[in-house]
Amino acid sequence: MILTRMPTADILEREQHWVCPNCTETAVTYRLNHQRFHHCRGLFGLWCPLVEDGAKVKIIAVDREDWVGKEDVQLDGRGRPVMAVDIERENGNDRVVYAPCAHGKLER
Repeated sequence: MILTRMPTADILEREQHWVCPNCTETAVTYRLNHQRFHHCRGLFGLWCPLVEDGAKVKIIAVDREDWVGKEDVQLDGRGRPVMAVDIERENGNDRVVYAPCAHGKLER
């Protein structure tokens, strides 16, 4: 009996093209379920996802509407506090949330 090796394709890898609807950033990945993020020039440097090329998607920055005290909050390139980035798709919405950080001090 002669065993031969069949040519196989790795089904866990496929070429995926990513774009940003707010700037000119593009990327290509080769792994399954791999999401790409970038600092978007169109959203003043906010960290937001790239979307699949050809998808009808709208990415919007959501301003922080509450009072900013001593927390470290995410600021865009204009110095405005931002709460989140909304990703509006035809089949549903996603959100990237920028949670504020508080500071504390331990006393002995």
